Amino acid sequence: MANLSPDIIARILCTLLNRSYNELNGEFYISLTHDREHVIIVKETSDHIIVENFIPGVSKGYLDYLSRILADYPEVRSGFSDGKPVLIVDKNADSERIRGALIRIYESFAYDRPSDALKLFGGFIIHSFGQKFSVVLSRDRAVGLFSENYVSLPDETGWFFSHLGIDNIYLPILSWKHDGSILAYVPSPDGSLKVFNVSEFFRKLQELFIKAGISMRIEDETELFQQLHEIEGNIELIETALKGKTIPFMSQVVKLDPKLRGLLEEVKGGLEQIKKMITLSKLIEQRVIMRKAIKLARMILGGEKGVISIATRKVSKLGAGYAVYISKEEAKALRLADKVTVKIVIEEGQKPKIVIQ
Repeated sequence: MANLSPDIIARILCTLLNRSYNELNGEFYISLTHDREHVIIVKETSDHIIVENFIPGVSKGYLDYLSRILADYPEVRSGFSDGKPVLIVDKNADSERIRGALIRIYESFAYDRPSDALKLFGGFIIHSFGQKFSVVLSRDRAVGLFSENYVSLPDETGWFFSHLGIDNIYLPILSWKHDGSILAYVPSPDGSLKVFNVSEFFRKLQELFIKAGISMRIEDETELFQQLHEIEGNIELIETALKGKTIPFMSQVVKLDPKLRGLLEEVKGGLEQIKKMITLSKLIEQRVIMRKAIKLARMILGGEKGVISIATRKVSKLGAGYAVYISKEEAKALRLADKVTVKIVIEEGQKPKIVIQ
């Protein structure tokens, strides 16, 4: 007796991809974007359930690669129908098995094709040091396929969400938002950490600049860390004016209300705390990077990562493409099958390279 029906598969897809479906004459339509070409259709034949256009625009070569990924799920086959990629699912298959197959397909695509996955599904997947992270366009996409260790892309002001909460790329690591204020830890001379109210300091700085007639405007707390050098320059300008000295490149002495002296000293003290936060944040980042480097070094020495062999070969012209010879030992190390997947990978600070799987 058949276990599956089109609506079951449609619901699984909607849960994974954070979408909803529309039904028409027994067929289920799942829109991935506003483009009419980006619609998944789930329909039924006498023996199978067809998932049409399950990854819009995917190439035949990539579909062959997905077929090998599906080797553990014989109840699901991939192919092309009317120029569109389709999945052919056995009606007698277990729904959890199909869920597992779909997760494998979409996770592979979200890792291999991040730009396309971001456009179609609202997120993509990265792997680092044995962990999987989901990068999403916005917080509402952090469900289904992208619910594990998620982080949203920062908005124009640097704010982002993650499974750890809200954060900003411009704020120090040891900072957080509480009751509408930005707080941060500052190291004391005795080595302890004290809480500093960044928002309170931000308001004092704004007040000082307005009263001193400084045209520079700091819009929010994050700009304190982005424009620190310019802020310090304006503080120096105010201090010079309060001392009654001539400001460089100005023909006259600028006089300010001496009552600003107290506010100026408070702001100068706050700036010192801000600089200590930045120093502490950079130190923590470096220590984390060093520990990650040690972990990577151990993986390389253990043969889990890194270069296994190096050889120089001639690139030969072959028909419409190029060919490179692979030795028997290299083929054995790669565990080559009848078909392989060739990827071009770009890593930070390195030239593009070819990866054969």
